[in-house]
Amino acid sequence: MKKIIASLFTLMLILGVVTPSYAAANESEKQLKKIEKEQEKLQKEQEKMIEDVEPFVNVTEDGKFELVNAPKKLFKKYDLAKLEAHFVEMNKLAKEGSVTINDDLSIEDNLFTISAVYGKWTYHWWGYDRKMSNSYANWYANEYLDMIAAGGTVVTGVGAYFPPVGAVAGISTGQWLLLKNRINANNKGNGVYVGVTWALFFNVDPL
Repeated sequence: MKKIIASLFTLMLILGVVTPSYAAANESEKQLKKIEKEQEKLQKEQEKMIEDVEPFVNVTEDGKFELVNAPKKLFKKYDLAKLEAHFVEMNKLAKEGSVTINDDLSIEDNLFTISAVYGKWTYHWWGYDRKMSNSYANWYANEYLDMIAAGGTVVTGVGAYFPPVGAVAGISTGQWLLLKNRINANNKGNGVYVGVTWALFFNVDPL
């Protein structure tokens, strides 16, 4: 009888340990799937936005960006005033000779490489992108973004932690935490690719 009671007690202890752990793992898996679903939706929205706006982006004879005949509904839908602000920054850099804006809308960075790289944000007509190593992505998501979400100062710039997007001041705590979750969800041990548009759409993909 004592052995039976002891066995039942042991079983209760095991169940008491395993059940919460299983529940936590199951909840974590659900959260991961939710983040991945949100990421897929946002990525499609970003691709659609760029596709809709690109036909109205033009490069002038002196190598400057401009919007031409963009419908008013697009201005409101995609907040194109912020895109024009981005163009002002790009045109300023072009005038200084720091970048060269090509007729195909690509941008040559005369100081760095033009493709997405580790260690800096690179230029596009629609915004910026970069690659993050595994260790940097872990630090960026779990320390830097936590600090920003708690009210820390956002340092922007091509070589800074966040690209010089004009709308950065409007990012909410929830958006910073969403970016954090998406970086963590997509970092499979090899780092992530992060793209940021003028409208602060974040595209995060695993490397």
